[in-house]
This record gives sequence, structure tokens and C-alpha cells, in this order.
Amino acid sequence: MRLSNKQFNKILKKQCDMVGTDWKKFFGPYLDGRDMPQEWFRKYAWTEEDENKFLDWLMNYLHKLNPGVSLNYIEQHARAHIFNYGWVTKTKLEKFAKGGYKRDKKFKRRSRKEVNT
Repeated sequence: MRLSNKQFNKILKKQCDMVGTDWKKFFGPYLDGRDMPQEWFRKYAWTEEDENKFLDWLMNYLHKLNPGVSLNYIEQHARAHIFNYGWVTKTKLEKFAKGGYKRDKKFKRRSRKEVNT
């Protein structure tokens, strides 16, 4: 699903409105193609309830733009947007602060035999 810059900016504006920040101040310097700083999504956080409200709004908006597209596809696209551009949820932010998402051991890839047994 392709969005124009105007449509994408409207989505970012709504996302910023939900956490109480001005989207032009936050995203403005990066709209010309410069890379966002690492972990920019941690600057603000929203509750799971706010994230779900945003998901509903985004699905309705995308459905208005593409009325012939299935709702299942629209939901997948909306969830992908939240995954890629959404704020971190407050519960995840608390776990990050406590170090809950850091790996203790080096990840070891398992072979197919180990997985299938």
C-alpha cells in the first residue's frame, strides 16, 4: 500500500498528537530524508490502550483511502506501521529501564535436528 507524503505526514501527526508532542518539531528535521537518530521511538511512550486507539484510527483512515482493499490487509499494514514507526509502550519502556530485554548469553542458533527433536 503506497502512501503519499501528505498522507504519511497525517499519520505521523496523529501519532504525535496521541503522546502530546508537535510532530513538526519531532519529525520535521528528518522529513527531507536524513536518518532518524537511533532509538528515537523511545523518546515518547504510549499505553497499550492508546496504541489500540491509534490502530483503530489508522485502519479507518487507510480504509477510507483504499475502500476496495480487504480489512485483513489493512490491519496488517497498520500493524506494520506501528511496529516500524510506533512509540514504545509504557510497559515495554519500564522493562527497558530495568534491563529486562537485554540478553544474558550469546544467542546460539539451533540446527534443524535440535529443533525437530
